[in-house]
Amino acid sequence: MENLDADFTTTTDLKISREARSFLLIASRWANFLAITGFIVIGLMTISTLVIMGKFGSLGFETLISLGSLVIYIFPTLYMYRFARTMRQGLEENRQNGVDESFENLKSLFKFLGIFTIVMISIYVLVFIFATVGLSTGSFRW
Repeated sequence: MENLDADFTTTTDLKISREARSFLLIASRWANFLAITGFIVIGLMTISTLVIMGKFGSLGFETLISLGSLVIYIFPTLYMYRFARTMRQGLEENRQNGVDESFENLKSLFKFLGIFTIVMISIYVLVFIFATVGLSTGSFRW
């Protein structure tokens, strides 16, 4: 795979058309909006989790799940924000390394989401298997 990447970058000069540049700029603006919205949601959820935790005075399982999901949610939001910022700067300043860095963040976003999806599907499959086995053996009751 690395040989293909090396061959591709040395033999091809990629040009970004005016139309593609416009699409990328619009995508970066929407990504920026979504990332800022994500940061606001993370902040509000953190505050509400802490308030609920303070009101009930416990660090229960639900609180840990909530805080854990907030930590997980930070990563894709951060990658999206970095994509938006570096793409906009790269296009406005006509800097290739800015556009490259932007695509690296986009790659990281998709990689994170892909791995997260695989983990979640695996958890669902395991829960389904354990629930099926539990119901069939009679050890699980409603």
